[in-house]
Amino acid sequence: MNRIRDLLDRDLSRPIEENATDRIQAVLRKKETQEFILRELFRDRGASLIQNVKLERCSRRTEFDEDEFVQLYPYLPHLIDLSIDIALGIQQHPNAPKRGAGGNRSIPTLAFEMLVSERTLLADQPVGVLVSIDKIYELVEGSLPPERRKDVLDVRQRFDGDKDYPGMAGRVAKAICLMEFVQTDFERTAKNIAALLVQSVTEAPPIFAVNAMLYAMQQAQFARETEGGWTLFDFEELRRAPDALEGLKNAVGTVNPRPPGWHNDLIQFVKRSVARGLAWYVRPQYDFDALVTRTLGTIIWGLDHLSRNVAANLSTNMVAFDRHSMDLVALEKRLAQSEKRNACLAESMQQMQEQLDLLHQQVRTLPKSENRRTADRTAYVIGLFGSGRRYINELILDNIGERAQYFRDTIRLHPGPTPMIYSGHATMRHVSRGQESPAVMSRILEAVGSGFANLIFVYRHPLDSLLTNWIWWRTFLRDNKSISGVSQVHKTTDHLCADLEQNFLDFESFAAGDHDFFTGAPGPRFLSLPEFVEETELHLESTALALRLEDFTIDPCKEFSKIVEVLSVDLDLSRLCIAPPRTKPYGYLAVKDKVPRFRDFIDGLNAETKRRIERIGYNVGG
Repeated sequence: MNRIRDLLDRDLSRPIEENATDRIQAVLRKKETQEFILRELFRDRGASLIQNVKLERCSRRTEFDEDEFVQLYPYLPHLIDLSIDIALGIQQHPNAPKRGAGGNRSIPTLAFEMLVSERTLLADQPVGVLVSIDKIYELVEGSLPPERRKDVLDVRQRFDGDKDYPGMAGRVAKAICLMEFVQTDFERTAKNIAALLVQSVTEAPPIFAVNAMLYAMQQAQFARETEGGWTLFDFEELRRAPDALEGLKNAVGTVNPRPPGWHNDLIQFVKRSVARGLAWYVRPQYDFDALVTRTLGTIIWGLDHLSRNVAANLSTNMVAFDRHSMDLVALEKRLAQSEKRNACLAESMQQMQEQLDLLHQQVRTLPKSENRRTADRTAYVIGLFGSGRRYINELILDNIGERAQYFRDTIRLHPGPTPMIYSGHATMRHVSRGQESPAVMSRILEAVGSGFANLIFVYRHPLDSLLTNWIWWRTFLRDNKSISGVSQVHKTTDHLCADLEQNFLDFESFAAGDHDFFTGAPGPRFLSLPEFVEETELHLESTALALRLEDFTIDPCKEFSKIVEVLSVDLDLSRLCIAPPRTKPYGYLAVKDKVPRFRDFIDGLNAETKRRIERIGYNVGG
């Protein structure tokens, strides 16, 4: 039981009608057999949660008891009331669309969409996730005035790439935008914004992140602090100012109404007489107000005129800008080519130096025994991406003594035998991102066939490698960060399953070898799963020593002894203590049990891929 969907008594595959009589309690009704999960959650975290979502300078009740929490989860009670006020405020806004995404739908309907909409999809989130005000924005965005949506979009484009608080500026802007539609006492303070952005039972209000983003938005004039709290900049407020000033100007010198009656008529007559008598006194005030109104009108006209001129000049200069951009791109391309040539030259010089050093080493070892000459064969440790090669590298470096000084985590080709040990990724048929080309692998096989090189191939269950490679490449492309294992991103299998469930289309794109997965990162694509399995089979057919990573979890000393034998290293294996790999073997099975779409993906593999997986020694289903 790890998803909100599993707690609910309602069938989420059946949509709720706009005019349905269902109340929000019916939409969020929980299965009686599963209520204990939420009750235990409230008993553990309820007190701290109530403190985290408490609002200041506000009469709204944010406290709730255990029954209210269970009944309305993943909503908190005050978020229901706030949703109602927001929907009413949007309906009353003069610039709101006539038919919007939030204003014309009931709160129960919005609660249902909060669970199943592709923009929120809370039903598939782990238990403990809460509705926050920025998630409400995702549902009602279509009903907001266009200028407010653009304000939020501008903030996101400007600040969501902040390295300390990525994405937080957009959430803060969404919160402010919706809070402005609430008409009752509800100050938009930083603390209140942070409290409404709490999106998990265990999360503290992000007050430091909110303050940092508010300061940045204020400095860039995207937001300002007023008597009612923080607000997004609104040019329409300046447009409305002349109308408000005109009304106040017309009110100068007017007599307030009184109930009918002869005595009130007499009082009104006296007051009007006094007002007419003071006309000479208030006439300068009339002139001043008229001048201010005309001045504001001129300012607004000037700003509009300036905006149009800027737009026209921008259009005129776009051609020149594009031309300069093309010249810059061409210059950068030539610079990159020059740097590439220099890098190739430096690499060639390094290879020549290494070959010279190796030649000297060979000359020094000529008088030695035939056994030593046999040991001085170039060794290649090859594994496809995500197959456990890094673990084998660590074993070699830590346990083979002096021979470790010849280890390199790269691949070099030599015309004769050497004591070097090279480790890397290489394919035999398909060109792949992050792996040496088939041409390089062909040269290695030629060296092995000539008798002056040894080859060790490391492999692992392809479905375990698939999950590892998806997480690795996605983290590298999105965060420009290399990781050593899935555990750096997902501490538990449940976290991995939730990520996979939420981003399954992205996973399928990677598994299919889709070029779009690597959009924005020039270069070839990575292997699809069928290609990965085919490459593994080809390597096994061409390798004398193949090592399964799973076998190291059973008897690591036995498997490492095979490496020692190939490297002809003189070691006392009885004194070695070899640690098994940290990676759990066949981890894909736990994911398969928890993520139905992943199970369907495995069942849907083509027959040839399934046969190849079985031929390399693995089961497909478990």
